[in-house]
Amino acid sequence: MADINQVELLGRLGSDAEIRTTQSGRDVASFSIATDTGWYDKDKGEWRKNLHWHKIVTFQPGLIGVLRDKGKKGVRVIVNGELSYRAWRKDGETTDRSEAEIIVGDDGGINFIDRDRAESA
Repeated sequence: MADINQVELLGRLGSDAEIRTTQSGRDVASFSIATDTGWYDKDKGEWRKNLHWHKIVTFQPGLIGVLRDKGKKGVRVIVNGELSYRAWRKDGETTDRSEAEIIVGDDGGINFIDRDRAESA
């Protein structure tokens, strides 16, 4: 049986998608989406929210083109991708930094839920 590394998130873009070109000349798009979970706090008698931020990255040319036009702050999306971790060390620092990312590759995708808002933004 094969292992599975698949993530599906529904959330809102926290800012416009950032499109840039790597040193090797490859385009990459990145953005963060916010998801929240809620629960009822019996002690306070109110609903509470817990907000989570997720970094999304894709190298797919077709998705990058769509994100350039429709990847605007506040737009709701469903993201399907693979969970990845990367570590690096900044020059002059002695400790490593790490980050979790959702990589949207050939098997993944980004679906825009707020189509009217995405097209008008």
